[in-house]
Amino acid sequence: MSDPIYPFILAIIFLMHNYEEWLSFDSMPKFSFIKKYFHRKAFLFAISVLSVLVTVFSFPYFQKMHLIILFALTINALQHCFLSIWHRKLIPGTFSALFFMLPFSLFCLIKLFQEGALDFPKFIKYLILSPIVMIISIGTTLFIGSKLFKNKH
Repeated sequence: MSDPIYPFILAIIFLMHNYEEWLSFDSMPKFSFIKKYFHRKAFLFAISVLSVLVTVFSFPYFQKMHLIILFALTINALQHCFLSIWHRKLIPGTFSALFFMLPFSLFCLIKLFQEGALDFPKFIKYLILSPIVMIISIGTTLFIGSKLFKNKH
């Protein structure tokens, strides 16, 4: 995974996914946590900051963050797919998750296993750590965005 093209592909896929979610913000279900507690500008702020962070930390010299991001994107893609099945409707972000994020992240994980850069103990470690980092990152950026753009729908 030392090929410098992978971080750029990862960043582009993440940007596409976030753009799909942002375009669909108004059609998010009313029960959606994000829609219920945050407004459109706070959401745009959060996905913009997260996109920049994912792009920067996707490069191989941030090896541990690179793995956390890769696992977080895989989990996020699976979450979108699961929620769409659960709610029996297409949840915003599912298209890019199913056709871009999931295939690419699984390809990268398989490649990391083949190269010996990822083994089972590391897999379990990052499988546990990634959702925690993802929830904290999303929550923090949404909170900051809501404070910066308070009452500015």
